[in-house]
Amino acid sequence: MVPLRLIATQDDTIKNAIIKATNRQTPVTDEQFFALSEFPKKLEAYFPTFNDGHNLFYERRPGQYNAEVSVERVRVSNMTMLVRAFASMFLDLPHRTTRNYKALLQKIGDDIFHSDHCLEPYYASAYANYRMDYFFRNQTLSSDLKPARYHLLLAFRLLTEPGTLPRINSHEMKRYCEAIMQILWNNEKCKKAFEDAGELIRKTANGNMHRDNIRTEAFTKSLLISSRDKDIK
Repeated sequence: MVPLRLIATQDDTIKNAIIKATNRQTPVTDEQFFALSEFPKKLEAYFPTFNDGHNLFYERRPGQYNAEVSVERVRVSNMTMLVRAFASMFLDLPHRTTRNYKALLQKIGDDIFHSDHCLEPYYASAYANYRMDYFFRNQTLSSDLKPARYHLLLAFRLLTEPGTLPRINSHEMKRYCEAIMQILWNNEKCKKAFEDAGELIRKTANGNMHRDNIRTEAFTKSLLISSRDKDIK
């Protein structure tokens, strides 16, 4: 005999609580549980709202858009990609995106994906990652920069909006991101900004583009200093 319990409810809060409680007996990741919360749902609704080819899609559940023939795979952002892109651009933590990714996951709900965060920086970082991937594919950006891909995202922000970073939940952050979006949506300006970011990375690396040199906190600090010196000049 196999016991069966059927629960019917229209209340999403109760439904999510039941899912969490019953699935603790099976190998379900914390990321999958997080997909049930409200903030990922906001991102899922927000990303496709942009017109003129600027729309993206946030994949709240693995494989969510696989059957959608109208959705380009390159425009789909999953949680892992978005956490890395956002942390690189807006938390100045590109060195943690690969070697210490688990430490970033511990920030979810606080520094990342906080319930009162603006949605704009998440879209901006996802779109910057989308454009960067395009420039790598068409060789606008040289492949030797790939070990520094997340530092490129940080350098892009530092060069395009060098002012003080507003609080993630502020109206100033919305305006700050809108200025970044205008550059991301302009192909020539975006291309030039990423090329400048690549030059800044190379200058900071001083010829050593090996990942063991690039993917460190020391390199991130040097990049922040280099961007300020460039801004002064």
